[in-house]
Formats: sequence, structure tokens, C-alpha cells
Amino acid sequence: MAFAKAQNLDVSKGTFNDIQGSQNIYYINNFFTDPQWDDSRSHKEGDRLKTPDPYSRDSLCEEPESSPQSASDNKRNRPRAFRKEYQRPSLSFRWYREVPTVIRCLAFSPDGQIVAAGTRDGSIVTWAIPEGRKDLIPQKVHRDSIRAIAFYPDGSRLVTGSRDTTLSILCAVSGSVLFGPLRGHSQCITSIAVSPDGNYIFSGDKGGDLRCWCARTGFVLPFRHRSSSPINSIAFSNDSKWLVCGAARLLFFEYQAGAWHFADYPKESFRDAKVVSSVAVTPDNRVVICAAGTRVQMWHAEKGKQVAREFEMASKVHSIAASPDGRHFVSGSAYGDLTVCDMRERKRVATTRIINASIMTTPSNIDCYAVAFSPDGRFIVGGGAWGLNLYSCRLD
Repeated sequence: MAFAKAQNLDVSKGTFNDIQGSQNIYYINNFFTDPQWDDSRSHKEGDRLKTPDPYSRDSLCEEPESSPQSASDNKRNRPRAFRKEYQRPSLSFRWYREVPTVIRCLAFSPDGQIVAAGTRDGSIVTWAIPEGRKDLIPQKVHRDSIRAIAFYPDGSRLVTGSRDTTLSILCAVSGSVLFGPLRGHSQCITSIAVSPDGNYIFSGDKGGDLRCWCARTGFVLPFRHRSSSPINSIAFSNDSKWLVCGAARLLFFEYQAGAWHFADYPKESFRDAKVVSSVAVTPDNRVVICAAGTRVQMWHAEKGKQVAREFEMASKVHSIAASPDGRHFVSGSAYGDLTVCDMRERKRVATTRIINASIMTTPSNIDCYAVAFSPDGRFIVGGGAWGLNLYSCRLD
């Protein structure tokens, strides 16, 4: 792990010499030029897709003979679909589903066919994607607001955390409580994450208490970490070897020798990540995305340096989620702002506002408390007061 190695770094000897910066931007050499980032770069004029070209000589129909002039005309008139050019990502509103209260948290099932929401009245609701049919009628699970929700990696179970200080493990199909209420916190639970290997549940509360649970049995495990500030968000690496928490600063934890341990880092690392409200990890585990007030920052998980200039949003960011391609993120903010940003191009590529319950055609000023990408990257959901919004998303 990068932050584990960071304990032995000697900054005075130029450990971070490969980090270059200016007044406007910080970046890591070769980070965004890695081959994995090259597949969707803007291409030079004249580049062609590797998809079959109906005008080529390899098509099923033989190409008629033509003069050089007519061939040139045909080339200019080819459909744009067969030219490899950068297409601006876009959001298309699909539907709105009303709920009688406020949606505070969202989660997509691993297969992308269900989205689950936790509401302020302690109920959970699920919808089928993309048609928007209610898959599970709203049912009361907690005595108070559900502030965090997550699916198990196999999609069979849901875990919820509430302001009533308890967790519940539910059947994702029937909504019945399998384990719970699980007690171990003394204050409102603000964040939950299930490890990708399905073994552990981590939960954080408003008092800064971080607990670990057995995902199979629901038993609380001996691990415990106390922070001086609320644990607002938790995100696992995709190999389940480490996790990051958003609090007054970023907190890292590693799994070593059969147990979880706090992994500290030098003061020079993650320096500007303060009062973090939400965190996400890209699928390749290389970048930690965090929201701090109105700013969204991107940090190299190993080197602790920003890989790109931070984004400044118009209002406080409540939630962020990384896209499956690892290139984009979506943020949900105060006043209903939902924004998609391209980390490689360092720019906003799509912005909208979640729909109001009373006036379907007018953007509202209600907060967007939760956002999520579908596992295939085709859809984005945003939740706030009185309802859920689904958008079709084109990122290629």
C-alpha cells in the first residue's frame, strides 16, 4: 500500500520528485498517459474506428468501381458513426419516482437491475432498472432516518445504518430482516461499506467511532477506531485490502496478518483533504476521490498527491461516486446540482438539477443527498427530498 510505504518516506530527499506542479494544476508523470487512459482519447482527424466499415472492400457487398473524385466525395459523406471522434458525454432524464419523504442514501445492486434507497422515515424502497417499477414496497426497517445503505457483493443482502444507532442486514429480495437491530454504536450511523470479498462490514458514526462486523453472521468484531470527527463516508479498494474513510481528514486502514490496522501517512500526503464529506475509489484502486466542502479532489492512493486540479462546485457536495471506467465521477450537491466530471480532461461534461416533486418540468433547489453509477455505467441515480431521479448516461 502506498500510504503504508509512506511511513518510511524521506521527503527531504525528494521522494516526490516525480510530482510536478504549477499554480493551476498538479499531476503525476505518466498517470493520465497510462495505456489504460488512451482508449478514449481524442483522435486526430482521419482516424477510423476499428468497427466494420460498410464502405470498405471487406464488406459483404462488393464495392462498385468509381473515379478518384467520387471516392473522395464518398469519403466525405460517410456517416459520422464511422469516424472515431470525441463525443461529449451527456445525461438524459429517464424518469422520476416520488417518495413521501427524503432519500438520504442510495445503492445499486451488483447486477445493476435494482436501486435501493434509504429514507428519512426509516424505510427502504427498491426500484427495478431501467423501467422504474417498485421492486419492493416501502417498509419500515428502523425507528429513525436511514443514513447509509449498501449491497453485498453477490446482491443477496442489504445492510442499512440508521440515526437510531443500529444496523440491520436484510434480504434483498423480500426485505425481511435477517440480522438486527445490531448494536455497537452510541450515535447516528453516517456511513456503511461492505468489503468486495463479502467478509466485512464497516460502519462509522457521527461521534467518530468506526466499527467492523462479520458480514456473514452480523457479529461485531474486536476492531475499533475512534476519531475526533464524524466518519462521513467509507470506501473499500476493489481487492478488499484497504479502505479509506472521510472525516476531518482522510483515514486509511489496511488488512494485514488477519486483522485490520490503522495506516497513517506523512503530513505532506493528502495535505488539503480536510473535512471530507464523501469518498470514492476508482476501479483500479489508484485514485481516491473526495469531496471537501464545495471542492472535489483526486488523490493518488499511493503517493498522496493530487493527480489533477481540484474541481470547484457551486455548492456543498454531499455525495460522489466513481464511474466504472475510472475516468469520470458524479457529484450530488446542495440546491439539487448533479454534475459529471471528466478527470482526465479536467472539465465538467454534464450538469443538471434533480426534478422537483411538485413541478416535473422545473428544476428544484432541493439538496441532492445521494448519487450512484450503475455497474455498467449506463445510468446515474440521484436522490433528495421527495424522490429519485434516473438518468441515462453516455460517457464514451
